[in-house]
Amino acid sequence: MPDAKEDNVISGLPAHLKRFAEDTDKPFNSAKFIEEVTNKPEYLVDPQSTLLALTDELKGVKIQLQSRLIDLLNSNYKDFVGLPAKLTGTSDSVDMISRELVSIRRQVAEVHAEAGKVVEKFKGAKQARQEIHKRKETLMLLQLAHSTRGKLEGLLDAVEEILAKGGNDERKESPIADAKENEKKQEGKGEEDLDEEAAALERYLRLARQKAAQKQMALKLSAFNDDHEPEPVVPDAKQQWLGRVTTMLEQCARHLAILSVAVAKTKGFDISDGISRRLPQFSSRLDTLLSRAFILAVRSGDSQQTSQCLRAFTFADKTDLAEETLRDIIVRPIIQCVLSRENFLRIIRLNSRSPSRRTTARNTDSSSSTESSLAPVQSAAKKATSLQQLFGILIEALNARIGVALRGATFPLTGFNFTAHSVAEEVLPAIEKNGGAELFAPYIPQRFLSHYRSAQGLLRALDDLCPDSARRDVLRRLTSVLHFEGKWSLPVYFQLRFQELRKPLETAVGSPPEEPKRIPVPVRGSGTEAKFLLKASRAVFSGVKECWKPDVWIDKLTHRFFKASVQLLRRYATWATKGVGGTSISSPSDRAKARGGGSSWTPALSVARLLALEVDLQALADGVESELLPLIIRRIVSGAEDSKIASDQKEIDEIKELVRGGFKDVVSELRSARLRCVESISIRVSRDCSAGLVARVPRIKQKYSMTGNAPPTEASDFISTVLDPLRQQLKVYRDIVGDDDKEENKLGLWLVKRVGELVAQRYCLAVEELLQVVQKTEAILTRLKKKKSANKSTGTLSDADKIRLQLWLDVKKLSEELSSLLGSPPAAMEKLQDLVKLPATVVPPQ
Repeated sequence: MPDAKEDNVISGLPAHLKRFAEDTDKPFNSAKFIEEVTNKPEYLVDPQSTLLALTDELKGVKIQLQSRLIDLLNSNYKDFVGLPAKLTGTSDSVDMISRELVSIRRQVAEVHAEAGKVVEKFKGAKQARQEIHKRKETLMLLQLAHSTRGKLEGLLDAVEEILAKGGNDERKESPIADAKENEKKQEGKGEEDLDEEAAALERYLRLARQKAAQKQMALKLSAFNDDHEPEPVVPDAKQQWLGRVTTMLEQCARHLAILSVAVAKTKGFDISDGISRRLPQFSSRLDTLLSRAFILAVRSGDSQQTSQCLRAFTFADKTDLAEETLRDIIVRPIIQCVLSRENFLRIIRLNSRSPSRRTTARNTDSSSSTESSLAPVQSAAKKATSLQQLFGILIEALNARIGVALRGATFPLTGFNFTAHSVAEEVLPAIEKNGGAELFAPYIPQRFLSHYRSAQGLLRALDDLCPDSARRDVLRRLTSVLHFEGKWSLPVYFQLRFQELRKPLETAVGSPPEEPKRIPVPVRGSGTEAKFLLKASRAVFSGVKECWKPDVWIDKLTHRFFKASVQLLRRYATWATKGVGGTSISSPSDRAKARGGGSSWTPALSVARLLALEVDLQALADGVESELLPLIIRRIVSGAEDSKIASDQKEIDEIKELVRGGFKDVVSELRSARLRCVESISIRVSRDCSAGLVARVPRIKQKYSMTGNAPPTEASDFISTVLDPLRQQLKVYRDIVGDDDKEENKLGLWLVKRVGELVAQRYCLAVEELLQVVQKTEAILTRLKKKKSANKSTGTLSDADKIRLQLWLDVKKLSEELSSLLGSPPAAMEKLQDLVKLPATVVPPQ
């Protein structure tokens, strides 16, 4: 630690140099010092000091550093000089420690060598033990393979013998079994054909069912006797025989799996090699027997025996064999009976619009090779008149004949996908092949829609046959399913439908609106269409509704039909907008354009036609929001292929928002077109009303200017006829629209209000011009001092006051006329009344 003197030295240094005088054992780091100085040079140089002051300061610091260095050398000098004396005798201690360390090293080396020998010995013993264990395991596997081979051969021989004899050993007591045995002997020994054996078993099954029914009837008759106890129900002979076969085959599959593993782990031994050479034979025999037993179990309808066969297929890793067997033996014959070329041609031609194309498809007969058990199915398929019926017969037949296999392939037997690999991969290509191009042709839209919906119903039925969602996903991603769905030309169908829907509208909008007729009294519930006056309006509304009818709309084309609906409405709005003229009436400049005309209809339409167009535009805009949008939302929600949408309120709300948002712009266009029509009607009617008004206003000055006429006491005669054109058009409007006397006086208020505003504006301009002339004249007379003589000629009022009084009476009369039509005068009349306000010296007549 530094002493008091050192503290004084340090404290005497400048603040930015104290850090270099601290007592520390760390060596001086020049690089760090330079870095610190470079980053913060204020530590080294005080920017407030001058160069001379800094020089004096550095000299003082140098002297202090030299003094401190001498003090440090003096403080450690004694210890440095006495260091050799302190090290005397340490060499002997170092030699002794060295000898001890060498001895310990030698002992550790001996222990390490002994441990290495022990480890090597242990490794050898462990390896020998592992070798012995491996040989023992191999021997056990060889014994297991040998014994399993014997069991497998015995089981296979037994199953083959049982199948060859048709269950003879299990049914000696039954006379039916004796008849079966005699039939087998006549047919010959050996392996019978699978179809013949199945037919024989079917005959036996019918006899067994008859016997069971007789026993059941006997039990019912004996139930009236209280002392009688019914006999327990015992499985019939066929079920016992088939159950024994399936149980033995399941054991065979287990033994074959064990044998395969044992042979794989014992390669190189004679026993293993011999068994390995026979494994394909065992597997082939098991495949044949499993296939036969599986078909027999499925045809018998026994779920327990079918599940045993499926377990055997699973143990043998032959799930694809089960699917192939079911497809080839049961599914394919059903498809050949139901989905024949003749059936497709008959149905297509029955549904065709061209009778001349119905040719001799009905004369062909392909039933000669059909099994007797499928005769009812084939007969029903021949009577089908639509694809929906035909596909329904197919699904019903598949459910009846392979339903037990579909229901049996549930957990844990989830490796089987009979719907996808046994049914769909066979059914869909057969439809494409036998249905031909006519089945998928979109050129007759109604027939195409019927075929398409029947096909979608078939796909949904196949989807329902899948036992779980995982296998449904496999079915939907199946190549044959994707190819089948791609065969339907939905875009072409839409284009044909859109042309049909658009044609009436294009015909209607090819000419200006026709003369309107009075709307008949609508029938209750007739909807928006009863309000339309024009053919174009009815055509566009019915066209949009047609897009969403069940016999037109397709779920996968929703986006196209939605766009088509908007296009039809926009086409109508464009026709109305261009016909009326103008682009917008939201600003004064655009209103001026509207007044200027620009209509594409020549000659210009009568006001009555424009009124009819206004009625239809209003009804159409309201009908889209009140009728079409709910119809579209209901169709999308209820007709969606995904049935979950109808129960998901969030999805429904999103659909509503999207539909309303999609129609928002076109509804705005319709309302904007109506406003243009309203403006055009109002301008024309107001022009007729104000024509005489503007011409008569200047004559008031001529009547009272220096004429000596008496002051007016009532409004001018022409005021009562100003609104006659408005009344006439209002009557026309109410004639074509009104159907209720109670509401008739409320119809056309928009017309009265707008025409009143325009007439008031024109009247206001004419009055302003007249008053300006009167004021100038009055000013001139005042300067010429003729005002007094003018007063003498009239008595009390000047000529200017007479003119103001006449204008006031006229404005009051016009305001009363508008109030009688509208209920209250328009806002523009207030400005006009302020303009003709009488001075205090003029008293209006009572």
